[in-house]
Amino acid sequence: MTIKIDKEKLLMVEGKDEINFFNSLLISIDISDVQVMEVGGKFNFKNVFPGITKMSDFNSVKSYGIVRDADDNHDDTLCSIIDLLKKYKQPYPSTSGKIVDKNNKKVGIFIVPDNNQAGMLETLCLKSIEDLPENDCVESYFECLKNVDSIPSNMYKAKLQAYLASREKYCPSLGIGAQKKYFDFNNKIFSDLKLFLSNLFI
Repeated sequence: MTIKIDKEKLLMVEGKDEINFFNSLLISIDISDVQVMEVGGKFNFKNVFPGITKMSDFNSVKSYGIVRDADDNHDDTLCSIIDLLKKYKQPYPSTSGKIVDKNNKKVGIFIVPDNNQAGMLETLCLKSIEDLPENDCVESYFECLKNVDSIPSNMYKAKLQAYLASREKYCPSLGIGAQKKYFDFNNKIFSDLKLFLSNLFI
């Protein structure tokens, strides 16, 4: 994976889907000068981050954030990020959702979905559609699957795909769905994430 730092503000995320999602979210809050950079998966931060810190352009970075899915355990995910930042002598906040400003560099960590619970980016997006009539259809579909003992291994991703399939123009991924405005970024469920990004990059 070839990585190049192009801007003074970085947001490190897991993959391409997150790049599309966060670029769309940043546009919605009028932030356009951030480089959203994928590391190639949640387990690859520890492999890619050291190389990023050694780049000559990294010294010119004024602020950067790391966003990861909590998956099964928020605390373990947070600890792994903090340990990584400590190892490479980077500033680090003590809790997720917070930002530290040290040595002329702002660093923030956000653990999706809400800096507290288990889950992932799909979890957050699903919460944003709970009041839509289509969500009732999605829930009914999966209740039906339970009745025939057909349960997806990742319910969040499966439900998200079912919702995307309900759109007039289907798209195969959450990131493209965000680009097509299939998620309402004005929904309060995104407020904490938007505030974090605003505090980090404005």
